[in-house]
Amino acid sequence: MKIVVYEDHWSDVRRRYKPFIGGHDFEIYLHLNTDERFNRALEYLTENGFPSEIIHFGIPQETPEADLYFCDGLNGYALKVLPKLPKDKSFLLSGDDCLVARVRAEDFGIVDSQEKLDSLINLTNQKASIGT
Repeated sequence: MKIVVYEDHWSDVRRRYKPFIGGHDFEIYLHLNTDERFNRALEYLTENGFPSEIIHFGIPQETPEADLYFCDGLNGYALKVLPKLPKDKSFLLSGDDCLVARVRAEDFGIVDSQEKLDSLINLTNQKASIGT
């Protein structure tokens, strides 16, 4: 199962996704404003068990194929990322109530807790393993 993550905080990546690294195919795109911040993020994440080859600087022009997409609020930039993603596989993770309301109105999924994130990943993985 492939999971694509769009995030702007490396500590959020570690906290949210570390339990799943090794058991799933991840691509992590860090929306950071400088190479220096990316290099610090890359160092932090690799020290915490994330393979360097799955961590990328910036948001890709083309949408990678995946079973699930998780997008942080990205300080509002999620409104530019989410419309490029398949709605039935894409979820916003944000504590910004205004952003959540706008994204919900466009029928994207919302993940509002670690438990819901864990459940979505586990459920999708179960479906993939039985071929449904």
